[in-house]
Amino acid sequence: VSQSRYHFLVPAIKMSEVNLLHISADNSEIIHSYKVGIYKKINHIFPEEIQYVAINKEFSYNVNLWYYENGYKKFKIASYDKKNIAFGHDKLLAKTLKIDLLDKIDVHKPIWTEFKDL
Repeated sequence: VSQSRYHFLVPAIKMSEVNLLHISADNSEIIHSYKVGIYKKINHIFPEEIQYVAINKEFSYNVNLWYYENGYKKFKIASYDKKNIAFGHDKLLAKTLKIDLLDKIDVHKPIWTEFKDL
């Protein structure tokens, strides 16, 4: 098998990857399902409290859910190339979960938005 065939394998696997995130109505459980081909893994997270949703910029715009479970932890939900799409997702998630939003795109000037102001 030539090495050039492997160049197509990584994108093919990435395109077949499915991530599903379910959060209970009372925010007491996060269920993350990850599936690639026939492989499937399900994680159950029982946070003491879902703190806030944040958007930050690395190579792309990341939407992260911060929660408390034996110390603060974050869960990267999605990455987007366009700021307005990422921010729209971030805002919708904050409204749905009734939590605050942190805009950390400019790390020197983070902007907190309380749920009631969304």
